[in-house]
Amino acid sequence: MKPRLIGKPGSKYHVISRFVDRQFAMGDDASKRIFAQIMFSQAAFTGVEILTYCIMSNHFHILLLVPERPDADLLDEQEVLRRLGKIWNKNKVEKLKATFANMREISVEGDALVERELDRFRRRMFDLSEFMKDVKQRFSTWFNQTNERKGTLFEERFKSVIVQDGQALRMMAAYIDLNPVRAGIVTDPADYLWCGYARAVGGNQDRRRGLRTIMTDPRDTRPASAHPWKNVAKRYRLWLHDRGLETHHRDGRQKKRGFTRAELIANWDAEGAIPPSTLLRCKARCMTEALIYGDQAFLLETIDELRAKIPAKRPKANKADDGLCTLVNLRKTN
Repeated sequence: MKPRLIGKPGSKYHVISRFVDRQFAMGDDASKRIFAQIMFSQAAFTGVEILTYCIMSNHFHILLLVPERPDADLLDEQEVLRRLGKIWNKNKVEKLKATFANMREISVEGDALVERELDRFRRRMFDLSEFMKDVKQRFSTWFNQTNERKGTLFEERFKSVIVQDGQALRMMAAYIDLNPVRAGIVTDPADYLWCGYARAVGGNQDRRRGLRTIMTDPRDTRPASAHPWKNVAKRYRLWLHDRGLETHHRDGRQKKRGFTRAELIANWDAEGAIPPSTLLRCKARCMTEALIYGDQAFLLETIDELRAKIPAKRPKANKADDGLCTLVNLRKTN
């Protein structure tokens, strides 16, 4: 078994894991949706930043950044409980709060006991292995319960590759987002709902933040947020078409699916601009998946009116390019 290499804080990784016997455990949209929710909630808890990803039927890819672990004073009790709210329901968090209060009440060492418990959660944060273990365990539990099965779901431990910033990171991102094109599922990665690129095109700000990081030159001292999305989108689409060109055997038979040379030329002629029809399809998917759609005032007003039915404290609005907002999920917005 190959040793796992863990880079310095701030390193970026490509991780991949396959299901046992290469079964299509995520062969339907419902399974992919559950996996995505688990992946994003675990990222919110651990502090891992997902740059892009692709969820296929029998395996998944994630390109992520593991930031440096902050000082303990920045991961105080309030912050740990807030993060636990990303993966636990409200009742479970409240029960833990009550346990902490009881520890402090019955023992003179109550604060030390609470701190010991908090350390247990802190150790699960900003750690690649802990993030992947929790994602795979939680999805395995859901899948086995749903399908009335037992046993291992993933064929082996996940594989990870440390990825350098710059060209290597861009090449890895393209490899991941081009998976559904190479597999012949779609002809444009923007049409595959379960990859980071499609979500970014559809308006998801978190996914756009990831692509900004991918496309930022490591020598550029400006923050990734300083780069306008339209420029990033054009550059990345040009990159996808360049890396995703189809290949052929010497006899002309197709060797690897991808973009035709005519599509590549058309994309360069368009300077990487996303065709309006493609953009409309991506936005339409986001709109039809949303629970609420409108301007921010309408969204917040509706949330207040339905407060009893919405478990989250204050669901986050996804703001689109047209200035309108969507509420995609009551707990996660990725």
